[in-house]
Amino acid sequence: MGIGSRSTRLAALAAVFVLAACPSKKECPRGQTDCGGECVDLQTDPRHCGACVSPTSICPTGATCEAGQCRCPADKQDVCGGACVNEQTDPRNCGACGHDCGLGTCAGGACTCDTSPSTVTQCSGASPECVDVARDPRNCSGCGLACTLADEQCVNSACMCAPPKPDACPVSSPTACVNVQTDTRNCGVCEHQCIANETCANGSCSCAAPYRPCGSGESQVCTDVKTDPRNCSQCGQECGDGQTCIDGLCTCPSGKTRCGGICVDPSTDNNNCGGCGNSCATGATCAGGSCATLVCNGTACQGGTACCSNGACPFQHLNGLGQTYFHCNALGSLTEEMAREAAKAWQPNGQGQVNCECLAWLTDGLQCGQWCFTGPLQGQVFEGAALDCSRCLSVNEPTRSWN
Repeated sequence: MGIGSRSTRLAALAAVFVLAACPSKKECPRGQTDCGGECVDLQTDPRHCGACVSPTSICPTGATCEAGQCRCPADKQDVCGGACVNEQTDPRNCGACGHDCGLGTCAGGACTCDTSPSTVTQCSGASPECVDVARDPRNCSGCGLACTLADEQCVNSACMCAPPKPDACPVSSPTACVNVQTDTRNCGVCEHQCIANETCANGSCSCAAPYRPCGSGESQVCTDVKTDPRNCSQCGQECGDGQTCIDGLCTCPSGKTRCGGICVDPSTDNNNCGGCGNSCATGATCAGGSCATLVCNGTACQGGTACCSNGACPFQHLNGLGQTYFHCNALGSLTEEMAREAAKAWQPNGQGQVNCECLAWLTDGLQCGQWCFTGPLQGQVFEGAALDCSRCLSVNEPTRSWN
C-alpha cells in the first residue's frame, strides 16, 4: 500500500511525481536520468523518487521508491519528521507527530504510563505525557508545576539548587542556580563578578595565560599584552593615537605612518607631509604627500592661485625667460590674459599695455618685454632696455619661445 493512500502529509510529494525528468546534461544508461550530474533511476532511487527535485522527491527514512512513488513499510504508514512511523505504537509520535509519551508506551494512539517508579504521573495532553513528578523540573510534585529558577532541579518532588549548580543567587531574591566555585559572575559568593577574561576556580578569580593582570583596584584588567593597545608587550605601555597592538608591537593601520608616537597619513598630514617632520609652510596644504598652496580635486598643484572650472590644477607654462606661470589653457593656446601672467612671472611689479597683438610690459623704465599672443609672432617674446614699448615687435628683433 502506498504512503499517499493513508497519509495526507505526503500529498505534496505526489504533486511532484508528475514532473518531467531533469534535462539531461550527460549520457546515462537506458532507464536512468541525469540528476545534477548523477545518473539515477527515478523509479527506484529513494533520493530522487519520481523526479529530479530535492528535497521534495526524497523519500522519508525507512521508505522505498517503487515505480516512482515513495512507499513506507506496511506497519509504518505515517510520516513524522521525515521518517516512516506508526502513530498507533510509536511512543515519540503517539496519536500525532511530536506527541511524546515520555516514561510510557503507546498503544492504539494513546499513551500508557509506566507504574515504576511510583511517582510517574500522566499529564494528559502534555508532551512528554508521562513524567516522574519526583524528578521532572517542569512538573515537580505535580503536572504543570515547573521550577522557577534557571537550572533548578526537582529532587524528591521539591525544587532546589543541586549539584552541579548547588547555589541559589542572588541571595536576597534568587533567580538562578549556579556554582560559586566556577561561575565568573558569582565567584566565591553571589554577585562577585570576575573581570573580563578572568576565570573562576575554587571560588577565586584568576587571570591565566595567555592573559596577564595589569593595573590595580578598580582599574585592574586581565588582558593579552600581545593585542592590547593600552598594555602592548607589557603593562602600562600604551600605543599612540590610532595605533593597534600586533604581537606586542604598536602598529599603525595600512596607509598610515608612525610619527612622534602617533599614526599619521603622510599623504595629507600638514606636519608630516610625505614623511615624518616635513611640515608645510603657512598657507600650504598637504595633498598626495606634497605641500602646495593650491589643491584641486585632492591633488597638490605645482602652482597657480585657483582651480580650473573643471576642478583640475592649472597647467604650467614657460614665459621664454626661464620663468614659469600657470593657466588653465593647455599648451599652445595663448591669450592676452596668458601674456599678462607670463609678464608677471618675469617682473611682477611692471606695467603693461597692449601694442598691436602683443603685451608690452615695462619695468622701472629700463627694461621692456613683449609677449605676442596673435599674429606672425605668436608664441615669441622679446626683452631689452632699448625697446620702445609704444611699438610692436618686428620680425628682425631677437625673440624667444614661450608657451
